[in-house]
Amino acid sequence: MKDDSNLQSLAARARVETDTDELLNLGRKLKKFPRDAFREAGYVEKRIAVLSGYTSQLIVDLLRAALFRSGIAADIYEAPYGTYESAVYGEDPELVAAKPEVIYFCVGSEHLDPRGSLDAEISRWRRLVTETRKKFACEIVLNTFEEPIARVHGTFESKLPTSRLNHVRALNRALVESAESFLHFFDVNHLASVHGRLHWRDEKLYDLSKIPVSFQHLPDYAEGLAAVIGALYGRTKKCLVLDLDNTLWGGVVGDDGYLGIEIGEGNALAEAHLRLQKYVKALQSRGVILAVCSKNDERIAKEAFTKRPEMPLKLEDFSAFFANWEPKSENIVKIAKKLNIGLDSLVFVDDNPAEREIIRRNVPAVTVPELPEDASAYERVLATAPYFDIVNLTKEDQARTEQYRANQQREKAMSEAEGGNYEDYLRSLEMKAVIAPFDPDNLPRIAQLINKTNQFNVTTRRYAESEVAALSADSTTVTRYVKLKDRFGDNGLISVFIGKIGADGVCEIDTWLMSCRVLKRQVENALFADVVAELAGKGVQIVRGTYLPTEKNGLVANLFADLGFAPASDRPGLPAGATSWVYEIGKSPLPSATIRKATEKDY
Repeated sequence: MKDDSNLQSLAARARVETDTDELLNLGRKLKKFPRDAFREAGYVEKRIAVLSGYTSQLIVDLLRAALFRSGIAADIYEAPYGTYESAVYGEDPELVAAKPEVIYFCVGSEHLDPRGSLDAEISRWRRLVTETRKKFACEIVLNTFEEPIARVHGTFESKLPTSRLNHVRALNRALVESAESFLHFFDVNHLASVHGRLHWRDEKLYDLSKIPVSFQHLPDYAEGLAAVIGALYGRTKKCLVLDLDNTLWGGVVGDDGYLGIEIGEGNALAEAHLRLQKYVKALQSRGVILAVCSKNDERIAKEAFTKRPEMPLKLEDFSAFFANWEPKSENIVKIAKKLNIGLDSLVFVDDNPAEREIIRRNVPAVTVPELPEDASAYERVLATAPYFDIVNLTKEDQARTEQYRANQQREKAMSEAEGGNYEDYLRSLEMKAVIAPFDPDNLPRIAQLINKTNQFNVTTRRYAESEVAALSADSTTVTRYVKLKDRFGDNGLISVFIGKIGADGVCEIDTWLMSCRVLKRQVENALFADVVAELAGKGVQIVRGTYLPTEKNGLVANLFADLGFAPASDRPGLPAGATSWVYEIGKSPLPSATIRKATEKDY
């Protein structure tokens, strides 16, 4: 009998469940759980509205389960069937009361006017999106419209400008190309193609109940939608951990030697592993961290990368390399610690089913996809999973591997510092930082950092990019981002601060976070000194900070004390374990920092 008495047992079910009926039951059980239970367990809470032209109840239940799996506790309002336009334009009271942070339009090609012009259709959907944003100030997710299976003109359809096929294609392209930062797309058209259009929809089920997807593929639909919403709030994976033998190449390098392993062109097995490596290399180039976890001799394992030039992946592509005879579960824990990321940020890929099961049992937070026996399908399994979905791409993403490599050089320099003097080591880094208010160019990275940072994060509040833009435009809000560079390289934008000045003249710290890649470099000291200088200029005398503990942010429990804040005991209503702190500007000393402040031009 399944134990569904607590969130922990439901989370264990969610990680492994694949049956549609069981996932539906899970979604319904989650709906009944008290919100406090999610909050205490550290889930990100989000209010979502589904406005649908279809019957969407099954999608909503599955979406709740899929978001729960990614760490989001979703409070979902489902508008009545077919009211996706009237609910917005008429400002449906229930929708207004739901205060959605995300509105999802569950619509498809059936909801296009078959007699309407392309320009009219583009205007219609743009207006709906614009009005939704104006009335509800939320993030918006819109489906791409599915290309029709039925083609009146046969193979000539793609060449005929007025065909239904080209109408749908042009509409999708126009909406995507004109999308503002608050509009995001769930690519249902692509998903239907991947799974096969003939099987994506059950026409009889649709005729009977207006459910847009076959029962078999409803979980795929919900997982894809959850990946888009999850990406808005940083719930995507960060690191791909890879086995070597019979995973990245065919054969066992310790037995076959680097010349005997199968990789490259010439036979089916070698090309299957080549295809996987090319895809992994592309993931790395857009910001996914790569690591190796293999039972192997390290020297022999590395030799394969240095002496097989046809291998797309190189040693420098990996930010952590663990090839030894220790249990893989222990090495995976070491990888997470080395990279300063949570275990739930890792995806582990291994051809060996026994090793996969060991990781699932011993390190359940790690995602472990099931691989088929045939290596030709490895790339497809990884490429069709929603682990690494993103809603934007930043410069920091593309430079991530280089940043981790530079960190290793810093660690080496610290260990070699004469006499172990840490202050001397910090000075030797020759650090300089840009500390500035939020600006449009940096908003995507600021939002990304807000939603992905868990450890150095005093309140763990999450804001989408459009919400960050609204905060930066508020005259009562003080914002700062920090970019840090030193002699080893550019760390990029690594810290964010949001303070809100109340009617009482007190500045309340709403958000303060920093990438763990720059811990213990006095960035927080330099940032706070800059904020205090601006607040003093505005006549603010008191700064108040609150530490809201989670399972992951224990390292900032003493941040305020270390900066000279005094504990405050007059804050009723704080959650259990939370602490309140007060800093008096001009009376408390500011901590020092060996960081030179720079401008963007000088950076």
